[in-house]
Amino acid sequence: MTESQYTPPLPGRASTQCFCCHSTDLEREWAATSPFFAQRALCRHPQAIMLIKCLGCGTRYFDFSPTKDELDRLYAGYRRSEYFVQRNSFEPWYTRAVNDDLGAEVQMQMRRAVLRDALEEHGITKHFENILDHGGDKGQMLRELRAKTKAVYDISGVPPEEGVIALDQTQIKEIPWDLILSCHVLEHLPDPQSYLEELVALGRPGTIYFFEVPDESFRSFGLSASSLQKRWIGWLAKRIFAFKVFDFLSTACRVKLRVLPPLGFVALREHLSFFSTLGMSRLFQENQLKILSVKIRASGHICAVAMKAAAN
Repeated sequence: MTESQYTPPLPGRASTQCFCCHSTDLEREWAATSPFFAQRALCRHPQAIMLIKCLGCGTRYFDFSPTKDELDRLYAGYRRSEYFVQRNSFEPWYTRAVNDDLGAEVQMQMRRAVLRDALEEHGITKHFENILDHGGDKGQMLRELRAKTKAVYDISGVPPEEGVIALDQTQIKEIPWDLILSCHVLEHLPDPQSYLEELVALGRPGTIYFFEVPDESFRSFGLSASSLQKRWIGWLAKRIFAFKVFDFLSTACRVKLRVLPPLGFVALREHLSFFSTLGMSRLFQENQLKILSVKIRASGHICAVAMKAAAN
């Protein structure tokens, strides 16, 4: 692959207004495609890209829209051996323990407890007829729920847990769902709005929805929007060891301190959007959902409970 194959700019998302609240009051700062994402999904070198922040609702999202083929390459064999080895080679802090702990039972127990508490908070404790975990891996979130039918839809094709059936895209449209879960899906999507429209179409008036996304809020400094920042990221992109060092420092400060330091940057690895509670509320209101609650729960994630409203 020649250097010229890396030079065209990456395709952007519609960036004139926020996809959550439709505000046009937007700020932009320079971020980067991580070496792992750039190599695995894009087959090119890392480069500077724009990160957009909506001043209306606080949602952030990359001004970049990966294709289906690029996403398929990224998530092929997700978190399995080849995925881990490639990612660890660029991100030494992404250890085997980190990889294996994602979705591990200790975390799942806490997340299931949050789901139970969120439903009970709104008096939703009944025995369901049909529940669906959309994008739910093996359906681990369904383990403690009572239902006649527990189903999962997931593109990974992994075998579901005992008591859970795996359905395809056609089959999930044929069942009247009482409860639909979507956990850690929205942040991975280039078009959350279209996904949400499809998900709402699976329900009927009165269907309950539970959403879960990471809380990845942070503050950044004015330098992040400067031409100096773009040149700095471009310089780092040609020096992978230096990129690794500043990527680690930037990520540690952003995750642990909720601050992006001067000359720090956000690297695109998997998450294309960083949601806020207000942004999620506005997004759901646009999609025929009555919001029961949207807040940061004990798991540290933003969780939303909503109900499909009757059509006007």
